Amino acid sequence: MNQPLVSCIVPVYNVEKYLNQCIESIVNQTYKNIEIILIDDGSTDTSPEICDTWEKKDERIIVIHKKNGGISSARNEGLNQRKGKWIVFIDSDDYVHPQFIELLWKGVSSHNTLVACCLYNKFQDNEEGEINNSNCLLEEKSSLVEMKKNYYEMLEDLVIMSWNKIYHYSILEQFSFYNGKVCEDIGLLFFLIGKLETFSKVSYPLYYYRKNEEGITETYLKGMSQLDMIDVIMKEYYFFLNNDEKYARLILTTCIDFFPSLYDKLKKNRTLNKGEFLKKYKEIYRELCRIGKFKKKIVWKHKIYIKFPFLIDMVRKNINNNG
Repeated sequence: MNQPLVSCIVPVYNVEKYLNQCIESIVNQTYKNIEIILIDDGSTDTSPEICDTWEKKDERIIVIHKKNGGISSARNEGLNQRKGKWIVFIDSDDYVHPQFIELLWKGVSSHNTLVACCLYNKFQDNEEGEINNSNCLLEEKSSLVEMKKNYYEMLEDLVIMSWNKIYHYSILEQFSFYNGKVCEDIGLLFFLIGKLETFSKVSYPLYYYRKNEEGITETYLKGMSQLDMIDVIMKEYYFFLNNDEKYARLILTTCIDFFPSLYDKLKKNRTLNKGEFLKKYKEIYRELCRIGKFKKKIVWKHKIYIKFPFLIDMVRKNINNNG
């Protein structure tokens, strides 16, 4: 079977401890026709030197050094430089199964889709994800999934990562990640919803996500606004408001549900401006109330969340602790 070129876009920022493992897992893919674009996003450790060393070892590797702009900026730069017809994103503190690209490619080719996704394993920084390095997965079957049906599951579980998928370049030609925003994967998910009817799914964990407090994603989160998640979700709410009432309602309730857990997480951050968060919260509350079309359709739980999200979260925690 003819293997088209696949572009592997890898944002790199201060991950010297993990970078070799990440790049090695890509270099050793069973799918060989790849280009590996390493975007050094202004790293201040030895990550730039590690990238340059690998570029000399493997002609498929392209290194781009740029001023720090965040993970979205790095991914956008990779999209601008890519030459492949297919694209995968890999975070530089993670690594992938040897058949990551091959099985995703088989998924899209067997079902004639423009996107395929796989499962992933999450592990702590002091652990290692267990990889089956044999070729027994070569015949792993993929399935065709209806995009909208699966969308509900993805949104409810927030399984929205960009890095467990392969994309045809035509899908991403008009897309760019939100520069200066956290939770950039949510924007991509909703973009795909508007473009696709189906995608392929490989029911095997081929991506290994490291829960690393100093990793590229966590570092990015610390450096950007902590309220971007709300902005992104609400943008997509308005996108679907006039097109699909069921989607819009789900997005709206997801946004409301997110408030208590968001505050609980962010109040541990010493740099959080709690006054800013409360102001933002009240602004969105007024906006939700203004949407008369949905005001009567929000269940009582969400009405309470809107007014007293932090109190409800505290009561819920007490119930769980005493239960």
